[in-house]
Amino acid sequence: MANVYEVPDFDARRLGWIRVGSKVQLKERVEGGRFCREGGWHSLRDAPGFVCAGKGVVVGRMPRSVRLGSAPAALDQLNPYQYGFITRDGTPLYRRRPTREEVREVEANWAARLAEEAAADAGPGVDAAPEPEPEPEPEPEPEPDVGEDLEEEVDDETEGGVLVRRMNKGNFVAVDRRVGQGGFLFYRTIRGNFVQANRLFPVGPTTYQGFELAPGASSVPPLVATRPLAGTVDAGPPAPVDAAPAPPTTSDAGPVVDAGPPPGPPSLPVGVVFYWYARKFHRSADGRRIFPRERLERLTKFRIAAEVTHDDVLYYDTGEDWLVRADQARKMALRSPSPSWIVAGEKWIDVDVSDQTLVAYEGERPVYATVVSTGLEDEEHLTPRGRFRIQSKHHTFTMADDRASDGPYSIEDVPYVMYFQLSYAIHSAFWHGWYGRNRSHGCVNVSPADARWLFHWVTPTLPPGWYGIWVRTEPEGTALSIHD
Repeated sequence: MANVYEVPDFDARRLGWIRVGSKVQLKERVEGGRFCREGGWHSLRDAPGFVCAGKGVVVGRMPRSVRLGSAPAALDQLNPYQYGFITRDGTPLYRRRPTREEVREVEANWAARLAEEAAADAGPGVDAAPEPEPEPEPEPEPEPDVGEDLEEEVDDETEGGVLVRRMNKGNFVAVDRRVGQGGFLFYRTIRGNFVQANRLFPVGPTTYQGFELAPGASSVPPLVATRPLAGTVDAGPPAPVDAAPAPPTTSDAGPVVDAGPPPGPPSLPVGVVFYWYARKFHRSADGRRIFPRERLERLTKFRIAAEVTHDDVLYYDTGEDWLVRADQARKMALRSPSPSWIVAGEKWIDVDVSDQTLVAYEGERPVYATVVSTGLEDEEHLTPRGRFRIQSKHHTFTMADDRASDGPYSIEDVPYVMYFQLSYAIHSAFWHGWYGRNRSHGCVNVSPADARWLFHWVTPTLPPGWYGIWVRTEPEGTALSIHD
């Protein structure tokens, strides 16, 4: 990566950063500046800031290692990279493609370590647990053509040289491609490391997306179809349409009728089902009873035409001959007037922790609405309440904590991260589909599609080629109100 500085000086404030493989337009070398001796400082053509040639930047040509390296972020996809879930504690992350003998050595060392820990736990005079049986080696498979950059070997045969670290079950890595080596299949990560294929489970994004209330408000680029990794599964339920279509309904008055979704973009109030066992409710022909019928998929979206109370139970009438129990759905309604500290006409985001909802506004006009997952309601994972502004945003950012109270975690290249206070951010959570329920360690989790839309809508705006950006002044970041 290469940092972009406010002035040509490594001690100056960082404005943003550029990832490996990105291209930016530069002006001629500038005179002066400090500490950049190799290639000199260059100012950027399309944005304020300076980069040091030689410190992560090659001027005038694309280096071989980049041409042949990992795929760049796919910004026309729900996820900018493909991801894999680590399925077993102690999974090795290799610095390069290991040989069969190196894999055996690494696995034997892990088995010995587990046996030592078991013996220590058992205490004196107690037989330790037997060493685990080594895993059977998979059948050899033909090696694909994986590119010249993957053929280079390092003449270091020790575990300390070939092993980057061991990963825990539940970790996620960003994956570039699948390759074969020595009878074993591996996934090559975006960072150029390797994981055995039988220790990684490819995970795709849930396709749920909230309500786009003002089409065209975000500069989000259109999605392009792509081929996922072999074995990829969806992390959540399929996405319904903006207004769930009315089911065929029967009544004494006539034949089956399909009303179809109403035309045009929806307007507030709208709702999203969050309950796992929700049902569609219907009125009887005489209107005196409300009864359940078809099952409603979680994250089904619907418009709210009216609210109806029957036998002390509140329902949302969708205007399409079916209703939803209010305690099985999340309602997104207009917040008016806007908070007093919001500048007239500016962009701002309202997050309601009690309802697990988010609504984005331009002034008093709502432009987007969805459900979220904020922090678990315990002392360590609460989402901060108050008024904030976006401080920085990054196409991806790795999140990890070895000291988390509920166990260590590591997720490489979390997509579409928008920090608003310290390590708290609004970001994509491709690894679960629990939107509408508390789930996170304190961040505001949204679906990949929602995160992508919001990322291209909030300020500051990323200049061409930049991967991340920090605000220069506080008003530059989009306002954010988080409350119960």
